[in-house]
Amino acid sequence: MGGSNSIEFVADQESPSGTGEVVVMSGPIDGLKPEDFWVALEKCARERKPQSKKYEVDIVRQDLPDGKGLRVGATIETSGIAAKFFKFKGTLNTVFKFPAVNNELHLHYHHLDAECKPSSMGKDFTLKLHEDGGSVRVEVKGESFKTRGSGPFLQALTEAFIKELGHTGVEVKCDAASPSCSGSLSVLSDTIPDPSLTIQKVWENRKAHMIKEDMGKEVPGEPNKLVLDKSSWLSLDGSFAILQLDEAASEITQYDYGNDETLQDLRGTTHHKLVSNGAAGPRLECWAWSVDGPLPGSEVKCVADDIVTGCMNKMQGKDE
Repeated sequence: MGGSNSIEFVADQESPSGTGEVVVMSGPIDGLKPEDFWVALEKCARERKPQSKKYEVDIVRQDLPDGKGLRVGATIETSGIAAKFFKFKGTLNTVFKFPAVNNELHLHYHHLDAECKPSSMGKDFTLKLHEDGGSVRVEVKGESFKTRGSGPFLQALTEAFIKELGHTGVEVKCDAASPSCSGSLSVLSDTIPDPSLTIQKVWENRKAHMIKEDMGKEVPGEPNKLVLDKSSWLSLDGSFAILQLDEAASEITQYDYGNDETLQDLRGTTHHKLVSNGAAGPRLECWAWSVDGPLPGSEVKCVADDIVTGCMNKMQGKDE
């Protein structure tokens, strides 16, 4: 294996496995032994340091019982302009399903669930090595699963929403019983002490804030819609969304499209709904949905670049 760890990944390739799946593929890596790759990958997962560019401040690890894999929890804490938008600290959990079987390894993403229950698995990434003579190519694919979110991340987002309205003492709870969808969980605020508050007022305040902070742009002729490019404040390669008011439903919905600036490949939605709560004032409810289906090549490529580069660095004895 050469001394360079520069490996090019290309999205939207047909899998060499003959399954017809569209995957992300690396170029050939000369002299790489699969067994050495898997050893280095596990070592990297067990030893890697926090990445400040991703707002990581700590890494926790846990060998799950009954051979269920290695949990790697990256604790993130927003800072800079992201913290100005919303303050959040929490641990994002990924399970590496070591050991690899038939040169294939799964990574399960469980968001904020440290128990990594099957019901909380939002994404599954698969790494597969293909041997070709004296070289190896790395295949990576990703799958997203439909899950409803109601945890601390959305709690922080909702707290910021309410503070923008000028109310700083309103408590917000996560994983609360939804008042609008029986049997489901949501983020739910206590009463907002403003009986005159309407979803239109919430929207106008939110829209003005997003435009002022250069986080969103108005859509000509559509006053109830904003186009967001979150890369400007989340330090991401690209993260595009549409924010839209539905006055009849008393709801503001954010439609997330990941790296797709054409706004066609929907990856999930986040909902804020103003709920009537009598004469004292309304409450604000929030929940989110992810979608089923293959993850976009751009997202999988970022994961492939990150994981494989770290692994190759480890094999060559380099620091991250």
